[in-house]
Amino acid sequence: MSHQGSTDLKNAPPLALGVVVLGGLVFILSFFGWYGGSVSVDLGGTVPGFSTSVSVGAWSFGFLAWFPVMLAVAGAVIGALSFASPQTLQSVKVPPFLLVLALDVVAIVLLLLRWLTAEKGSSEFFSYGVKWAFFLSLLLVIAQGVLAYLTQVQSGSLSSAISSVTDSMNKPSAPPMPPPADMPPPVDPNIPPQG
Repeated sequence: MSHQGSTDLKNAPPLALGVVVLGGLVFILSFFGWYGGSVSVDLGGTVPGFSTSVSVGAWSFGFLAWFPVMLAVAGAVIGALSFASPQTLQSVKVPPFLLVLALDVVAIVLLLLRWLTAEKGSSEFFSYGVKWAFFLSLLLVIAQGVLAYLTQVQSGSLSSAISSVTDSMNKPSAPPMPPPADMPPPVDPNIPPQG
């Protein structure tokens, strides 16, 4: 039995481990109350009142809730692969933590849209709106993005990572094809024909 995984974990950069842990925490929080409502009635006097509440997790709160969770989990997987199995990411032209940062930025924007579009309200007897697990998840995704940024800066220059991405995007994927051998060379209309 090989203990290579445990040595990789010991040698993993702490910031990279933080990216993985935060993605896992966002996933766990996705099952807690992201949105819900509560009813509370006090009948006064000797008659007891009642109260109840209900909430849903990210998976029932719409695309703008569950998709950012998936992006944070994808960032955690990329972070884990960066130190546990770096050869897996060799074919990806974008540096791993720059990719995680991009995923987190998209996730943050989507979560903010979800917050802004979620219905909320209250009265004397009831209230409904975004709950604690949503806000904690939003903070964890922001923290994951910050750690991804710091990991990228720590592992090398962020500007060199961005320039390597833009350089790879500007390179042609294949060399230009030569003209077929049986075609005559192109004729320049500005040069009179010889002959």
